[in-house]
Amino acid sequence: MPDTVHHVMWYTVYDAKTGDLIARGTSEMCAGRLGYKSANSFASASCHSRNGRRRARKYIFEKECIRRCEAELPPPRTRGKGRKKS
Repeated sequence: MPDTVHHVMWYTVYDAKTGDLIARGTSEMCAGRLGYKSANSFASASCHSRNGRRRARKYIFEKECIRRCEAELPPPRTRGKGRKKS
């Protein structure tokens, strides 16, 4: 399992019929671009499409793990550490 502090999953989405690039980015970025309700629903659709049981109908998904610094994303939020107590 990749370290989510230093790595992030990067998705590339192509149109299944034409092969044109539609979206590229994290699950949050792609979900917003493609109109999915949440990043989790996009990641689930990507996983189900990539398992190879069926031919791609609408989108072709590619997924890779890259370093967070390459994507120029801030570090993930942590729970409890760094919070100000009121």
